Amino acid sequence: MQEVMPGIIVDPLIKGGKPVIKGTRVPVELIVGKLAGGLTYKEIMAEYDLKKKISWRHCATQLIYWRKNK
Repeated sequence: MQEVMPGIIVDPLIKGGKPVIKGTRVPVELIVGKLAGGLTYKEIMAEYDLKKKISWRHCATQLIYWRKNK
């Protein structure tokens, strides 16, 4: 397991190595998609029972990096 940004990890044993929110199996890709689809920060936090605040900029940045380098 490697923490690639605060609150975001990559682990080959979790979701095939896709970046996920630390302590969950929620892929960063899903979070960014929900934001793009119009959900608010609070709605996403509630939907996935995320207790810790997450930087959405970090999510988007990591997703772009991961897609370019996979």
